[in-house]
Amino acid sequence: YRYFIAILEPSETEWKNSCSASILSKRILMTAAHCLKTHESKRQVLLGQSVLNSDTWEVSRQVLNIERVEPHPKYDRISAYYDIGLIYTKKDIIFDEAVQPVCLPTLPSQNSDHLDGNLAILAGWGLESEDGNRERTTLRRLPLAVFSNETCHQKYDLTGGSDAARNRKTFLPHMFTNQMMCAGSSVNNSF
Repeated sequence: YRYFIAILEPSETEWKNSCSASILSKRILMTAAHCLKTHESKRQVLLGQSVLNSDTWEVSRQVLNIERVEPHPKYDRISAYYDIGLIYTKKDIIFDEAVQPVCLPTLPSQNSDHLDGNLAILAGWGLESEDGNRERTTLRRLPLAVFSNETCHQKYDLTGGSDAARNRKTFLPHMFTNQMMCAGSSVNNSF
């Protein structure tokens, strides 16, 4: 993915991927606001490299310093709402065949329900499973089915008395909203 970058934290022996982002322009990246809550000036962004900590540098590899970060002003670190933010790099990103900005829709959408049944792509580096401790250093992608908000409300039983409903009252107090997209595996109707 030409628009996908890793947010790196230095360690004594190698770089550790802390989050990922997408390229919007020559100096602006988009990521999740929760990725910015512990921003330190030592963090850098890696572009044009699909394998982290590789001895072989890809031709398009760029490592840039972060000038500043800007989480969405309504992000509250508790709920899942407004979990989006911007990263500004100190230098311009050099665009080439392997490094390009992400293609975004030209018109805003008031509702993600019209995407029901489409595929979205989840990409990144990281753990292979929630309970796993093995971190992947090769960029991976996974297609996910997009679901309507009503399907997600039913799946998670957010309004009922189930454990899922009680656990999600903090994370999604207003349930899924039009500013969100719900996606997951279409196998066995899992999310």
